[in-house]
Amino acid sequence: MVRSARCFLAYLISLFLVMTRKYNQISNEERNEIFLLLSSWSTKKQISQQLWRHPSTITREIQRNSSLISSKFNSLPIKQSKHYHYLPDTAQNKRNIRRKNANYRPPCKNPQTLQFVIDHLKKWWSPDIISWTLKKIHKYNKSLQISHETIYQFIYTKKWEELGLKYYLTRKHKRRKKKTWRTLQKTPKIPNRTDITERKKYFPKLEKRKEFWHFEWDSIISKRTTYSALRTEIERKSRFIFCLKIPKKTAELTKLATLQIFSQLPKNSVKSTTWDNGTEHTEHEQITKQTNIKIFFAEPYKSWQRWTNEHANGMIRRFFPKWTNFDEITDEEIQQIIDYLNNRPRKILNYQTPKEVFQEYLNQFNYKLP
Repeated sequence: MVRSARCFLAYLISLFLVMTRKYNQISNEERNEIFLLLSSWSTKKQISQQLWRHPSTITREIQRNSSLISSKFNSLPIKQSKHYHYLPDTAQNKRNIRRKNANYRPPCKNPQTLQFVIDHLKKWWSPDIISWTLKKIHKYNKSLQISHETIYQFIYTKKWEELGLKYYLTRKHKRRKKKTWRTLQKTPKIPNRTDITERKKYFPKLEKRKEFWHFEWDSIISKRTTYSALRTEIERKSRFIFCLKIPKKTAELTKLATLQIFSQLPKNSVKSTTWDNGTEHTEHEQITKQTNIKIFFAEPYKSWQRWTNEHANGMIRRFFPKWTNFDEITDEEIQQIIDYLNNRPRKILNYQTPKEVFQEYLNQFNYKLP
């Protein structure tokens, strides 16, 4: 009677200590003790009192980490199932495997869908576009669909980190240094420029993108040791990109590149374009006289006023990083990248491609893109 009372008191004390302290994982030494106590015919309750653990912790540990009995252990005294036995080394290995895979959740159990995600991430598709495409393809089979958030978790999982899929995501650029007063004084002045603040007077529907045939223009420069550059023109509503390589970023070559790109479109279709304040844009008045296109200029150091073009240049920079020498890139290679971007679904276009949206407006002129 006295002995049972002492055991019960010890049990209450151990239970109190366990409940008032932080939870700790069972160590390898404790697993060895569990094995020895089980071999000496101790009950799970007695083991919990001996290790100062809750009985449910011991029960869960034995049930979770027991293994099939091998013939070499038949001589050991076993107070468990006829088919399973608790071994400390095996229990520790099972625990290590669970810990290793604790944060891993496969993006999809279907290997075909998993391969689809990997292949299209390497094609610079965003997780959102991949998710939408899978939902469109497998409309009536939810088991093959996957959310964009799950794809992000898959990319940042340690198990798949070696694939380097983070490289194909859009990255944030470092913050630029704040422009000083002296730097602002060096801003080049373009004669007879029309400021972007006056754009609403000419085209009231332009700001909300309710009107077509308005463009934004910018340059993508090559590495510092060369002079070649890319001239990009993007239509604001459809996000369709035109691109042309020029050997040098001068005012004359910029004018010729502009006229060459707009000559591909129906006559008198383009209404306006918005540029930055680079010195290569000083001949804008001649372009307006020849094409009747209204040219606006963003405010200095406010590239966000042309964010559509800046975003397009960011996508192009994924394929041509800042150290790229455009003298070594052929026109065919550049056009291949532009065609890929124009045929890539965009969320902002309700998952249509820029080429599909742009062609809808060209149909008004019975004109088809090459």
